[in-house]
Amino acid sequence: MPFTVEANAGSLVQVVAGSFKVISRLDYFIPQANAAAPLANKPRLTVTDDGQDKYPSGLFHIGLMKDFPDVGKSLQRCPEPAIDAFKEGPHLIAWLSQYGIGNAFLKKAVQTKVYPFYELVEIDELGASTPPRPATCDDGLVLDFRDLEEYEYKEDYEPYGGIAFCTVDESKNLKLAWLVTPRSTTQILPQEKTQAFRRAESMIVSSLYFSVIAGKHLSNIHMTYNLLEVAAHNSFDVKLNENRASGSGVAYNGHPLRLYLYIHLFSHGLAEEMTTEHLVQEGAVFSQVFALKYNSLCNYLMREYTNFTYASDENFEYRKKIMEPLKKATDEKYEPPVSSAVE
Repeated sequence: MPFTVEANAGSLVQVVAGSFKVISRLDYFIPQANAAAPLANKPRLTVTDDGQDKYPSGLFHIGLMKDFPDVGKSLQRCPEPAIDAFKEGPHLIAWLSQYGIGNAFLKKAVQTKVYPFYELVEIDELGASTPPRPATCDDGLVLDFRDLEEYEYKEDYEPYGGIAFCTVDESKNLKLAWLVTPRSTTQILPQEKTQAFRRAESMIVSSLYFSVIAGKHLSNIHMTYNLLEVAAHNSFDVKLNENRASGSGVAYNGHPLRLYLYIHLFSHGLAEEMTTEHLVQEGAVFSQVFALKYNSLCNYLMREYTNFTYASDENFEYRKKIMEPLKKATDEKYEPPVSSAVE
């Protein structure tokens, strides 16, 4: 049984590796998009377009694709509360920070009068600030993406970066207090509801999504956590045996749990490496959809990979403590969505 599993897995690896080589060459000679074309000449979705008419739903009615989970057969819509928060005014960043992907980036802070207009507040294990200080109206939570401002970006794109500071309103919800546009040192107040505010909001939201997709998802999960999977898999080797061929007569010395893991994790590290290489090569997806120039994108991914600290962004105790001033909103428009899937 062990030899059969490994033999079949080895054959599959060769097929997959060969397929990715073909795809990579096609992307190199026939890129998925023309990176040299000006952004103004490319088709773009409107802010409120859900893209449903461009999603290849028809593919899921062919052959084995019919068995694909229903949740993936239609496009995942943006949660309605998030759309409402954007339409009603300066609420989108606060909503994403309280209920969405921005929460993992929040830091406890207090407002100041000079750039960057805030100072971080250290929180101990009991939830107390260091040094001890009473709560004031200047207390809040900050999103700071200024580390993205050092990278070169495409000429017709806006840069990533900026700062967003939120306070707690009378309903115990996050409320956006002010923004700082990327590569600027000037505060923009949400009460203005001007084009300048909407521009700054869009740039910071784009920075948030870039940090999630390129940083946390690709670099941290695909480029880092897969190594942990391989390490866990290999840790169950009792003895590395060079002659485990079925006809060698040598007993299989692997731990039984390794055999079980092999079915789920075989060559996962190789698969992650191939998919990552395919995604980030110059003619493929990542270099087309983000604002950074290609070399800067690679430098960012390498920095995230090199400086990664295991579970640093999953300090749930810290996140719980800094969110204690909030409580579940009673207004339905701010409650987390029950489901964001299209019916």
